[in-house]
Amino acid sequence: MPLEVERLRRSGSWLYAKRNPSIAFYLINLWTASWHEVPAGSIEDNDDVLADFAMCEPKKWDKLKADVLRGWVKCSDGRLYHPVVCEKVSTAWAEKMKQRGRTDAARLARLNKHKSVTESVTEQTQSVTDTTQREKDFVTGSKG
Repeated sequence: MPLEVERLRRSGSWLYAKRNPSIAFYLINLWTASWHEVPAGSIEDNDDVLADFAMCEPKKWDKLKADVLRGWVKCSDGRLYHPVVCEKVSTAWAEKMKQRGRTDAARLARLNKHKSVTESVTEQTQSVTDTTQREKDFVTGSKG
């Protein structure tokens, strides 16, 4: 997951985390966990799951939950989404699709080149075969 350090350092969540460093640990753990969830950038709205993903003791979670979940938005599917993580997911997906397009185009170009070379070799082989047959016919006097 890409991290924009300057953006993070200017954020309200990080300002709060500077005053309470354990919050930073839990924030980053939730962000990175949500990166790998489906859909990416989201996380299940369940205290046990959240505490586990945050790597926070369940006893502490109730006290810290509101601070750790600053910026997360509950959506109609019942999951929590972090807007910045979702933005990064969207950017990464677009880049992945662009790379996939470039890879597919290169693969197609390579296949077309291979096909052209194969056709050229086939034509040359046929030409040599034809020439050899004509020479053979000439030598034997056949009119093939």
